[in-house]
Amino acid sequence: MSELWRNLIRKEDAKLAEELSVSRVDVSRKSCTMCVRLSCGRIVTERELKLLKRLLATAVPGMTTRVQMEYPALRDAVRQDLSIASGLMKDLVRHESPASMPFIDWDGKGWSLDGDVLNICVSSAEGAAFLRSRGVDRILAEKFGDLFGMRVKANILLTGDDERRIREINDARRREAELFAMDASKPVPSGARKAAPGGEVIYGRPIHDPAIEMREITEDIGRLTVRGEVAGFEMRDTKNGQTKIVNFTLSDSTSSVNCKLFLGSRRGGDDARGVQAQADALSAGVRDGAWVTVRGSYRYDEFRHEMVLMVSDIAPAKKPVREDTAAEKRVELHLHTSFSTMDACASPTALIKQAAKWGHPAIAITDHGVVQAFPEAFGAAKKAGIKLIPGCEGYLIEDDAGIVRGGEDIPLEGTTYVVLDVETTGLNKYSDQIIEIGAVRIENGVEVAEFSELIDPGRPVPERVTELTGISTAMLRGKRSIQEALPDFVKFCEGAVLVAHNAEFDTGFFRRAYRDAGIPFDYPVLDTLMLARNQYPGLRSHKLGNMCKQLGISLANAHRAVH
Repeated sequence: MSELWRNLIRKEDAKLAEELSVSRVDVSRKSCTMCVRLSCGRIVTERELKLLKRLLATAVPGMTTRVQMEYPALRDAVRQDLSIASGLMKDLVRHESPASMPFIDWDGKGWSLDGDVLNICVSSAEGAAFLRSRGVDRILAEKFGDLFGMRVKANILLTGDDERRIREINDARRREAELFAMDASKPVPSGARKAAPGGEVIYGRPIHDPAIEMREITEDIGRLTVRGEVAGFEMRDTKNGQTKIVNFTLSDSTSSVNCKLFLGSRRGGDDARGVQAQADALSAGVRDGAWVTVRGSYRYDEFRHEMVLMVSDIAPAKKPVREDTAAEKRVELHLHTSFSTMDACASPTALIKQAAKWGHPAIAITDHGVVQAFPEAFGAAKKAGIKLIPGCEGYLIEDDAGIVRGGEDIPLEGTTYVVLDVETTGLNKYSDQIIEIGAVRIENGVEVAEFSELIDPGRPVPERVTELTGISTAMLRGKRSIQEALPDFVKFCEGAVLVAHNAEFDTGFFRRAYRDAGIPFDYPVLDTLMLARNQYPGLRSHKLGNMCKQLGISLANAHRAVH
């Protein structure tokens, strides 16, 4: 380092002058700029860097000067302990993209260097996506090259360390309260926070600027005016009791923005009652659910580590009301009210009032399968002066009894039937398993064969099933699985019509077993439950036991398939 530069710095900081050396000086006569690259064996502080910039600008008047630090001597140390560089890297990212800071790990423990890959851990998918969209990985890779001469590739990783981040947020909030308490001694201009007469201002001065939609807010927008609904209003005192911190969120349905302001007075001054009056006005006018217009400066908050709107003025605002400006008004013909279970929340009266307010000449009520809204709706329509069209959203059901599925004009007489039943581990045909198959083959009205076999489901039999059927896990141990027994059952049913009581249940298990084995299930199926309902419509129940009693048939061991 030349003696000129060394002597220049030595006057302000002798120790720093001995630690620095000039790596390179670039001068551009065309743009009248000069860049001085300095090397150091340690990372200089922000105060020291500001000092160097000031001294350089003073020494070379008339030129635009820039200081760029390099730390080649720290390359190996950084590879061993990345926390040496993490603080500096975050300061640089804060300068390039302030909004990225809430997502970056603050203590450096989430940073790691694996060979030439720099891993930055982020605790949320949204945060990782935001950092990538802002090019933070590219910024970090470039800075590592410029500062330490390290060619690295930055990789943003997603982690789940949310608990640590919550602790850091709480710590930051405590620091915020302490720093605001220190600011309480700063004087507040007299009258700067007085409300205007007529209730047009809640805080600050009247707002005449047009409000923008919150989705248009960018990091560099600066001063702005927005209008929205208040949520999460919070006001608290700092430790010294001289300052009140106010935080709330504002939303206009396009986006949201966090707002912040603080009320302070002179220490020992006579403005304390004025501050309390402003606090009372804020509590009354900026309550949750209220609509307000807010003006302020959008900037990065060092305490909360995020972009916030630092509020200077607040005025009350009217909630936007949806209007129907069409010349020819529509008539709603499909409308559900609170009488439609699990489908709508608005009452008939509220809906009809809204339609009348929009100038609609009529409105239809079409609840799900019910007409209980009609009395209230007719009264509301008469009062509102519009026509009510009563209606209902009905349900269509299959009139066909569904006795036979897949039959092709097969005569009842002379047809071969296989009457079957199954026992299972449960009622879910998609997940439970068959534990017993019972079937008889009938030809020309005569029983000619029987198929009865216990099946190993590959899982324990539930206790409730054992109580009903008497089939235990021990009884099924060593038995064939359904896939092993299926070929014999397929041969047994060949050319027959399958018969079962509530056939949809039994055949559902067989259809799945056939599909898993790659065998087509193309039997005609006759459901005796549907047949009984069709033939005996006067019976209250068509369960198997009731039908056997009706027909005089003995039923023993109803919960065993072969019976």
